[in-house]
Amino acid sequence: MANPTDEQWLDLFVAFEEYCFAHPWTWMSNADVIAIEHPSSREMGYSVAMGNAGYEFGLALYTGDAGLASYITHMTEEADPDSEDALAQTSAVSAMLGTREDLDAPDRAVLRRIGIPYGKNDRCPFFRSVKPGLMPWYIDGDEAEFMTAALTNVLNVALRVREGKLDVHAGDEPGALLTRVFRDGEWRDEWRTMKPPPLELVPAYPDMDRLARIARQSTRMEMTWELGTFYLPTPIAEKKGVRPYLPLGILTVETQSMFILGMKMFPPTASTAERQDALVEAIEAIGFLPAALAVDSTRTARLVESVTAYLGIDLSVGVTSAFLDVRDELRAFTGNLG
Repeated sequence: MANPTDEQWLDLFVAFEEYCFAHPWTWMSNADVIAIEHPSSREMGYSVAMGNAGYEFGLALYTGDAGLASYITHMTEEADPDSEDALAQTSAVSAMLGTREDLDAPDRAVLRRIGIPYGKNDRCPFFRSVKPGLMPWYIDGDEAEFMTAALTNVLNVALRVREGKLDVHAGDEPGALLTRVFRDGEWRDEWRTMKPPPLELVPAYPDMDRLARIARQSTRMEMTWELGTFYLPTPIAEKKGVRPYLPLGILTVETQSMFILGMKMFPPTASTAERQDALVEAIEAIGFLPAALAVDSTRTARLVESVTAYLGIDLSVGVTSAFLDVRDELRAFTGNLG
């Protein structure tokens, strides 16, 4: 996708300046979700004002079904939203007030070209695109257009909330969400029901002959393995100037000994079958089947359930202390290398 034009940048900076001047985060919180329909593509975005906690100021726009799912996860699970795992599952665009130290060379180049000061003591606007499995990156033209629409519309709604003319939680139906849509040349309010996005279908493991061979040749042992997914904190850039990604690790350990039975690293483009192979290869390497496999999340369970069901391994989502301990050691070691 092309970079924003100077006109798009100027529209975005003006919208963000007006938004920040009103500081709507002083009366709006991240529980006040305002849906925005992209004026061109009709993609849905879910906006929340940032700043009520007193340390990050701006707007987050969660985009599409993936964005809605990541927002729900952030709000309902006890997870650090800035962790590698949370970051790598988020689809969003952010507009933030930062400092000069938050700016990279491309940010400064845009500010100079548009004529916006960013002195040592200035609060500086900066914008980032967050996509699953990828490092935060500079926004493109479509994201700039979407964020401009979000800033303008969230400010419109927030001012009406402050004046007592609107309640964003007053929809007629349970789960109704105030949605701003662009129709016939103007923005309008609609109430739409916010439904959790449907679960993505996970294909069954494709090599049934391989599983049949494993079942015939492997002895079953009365032990429990643990398996989980995680992201390493060291980004990988395949080319200069290309958006880096966070490597996805799939780790299998034995519960009692914490012995690593298998670990594979993947780029974001890895297929479901390639990720399922992480468990299959661990079983082949060890030469026997565990009685049980505990995994770290329902998402991981759905990834491996076709393998465990065929091989008669009891699958559960629950405590994975051994996996977590080994994962943290690997992250610390990898982080120290950087």
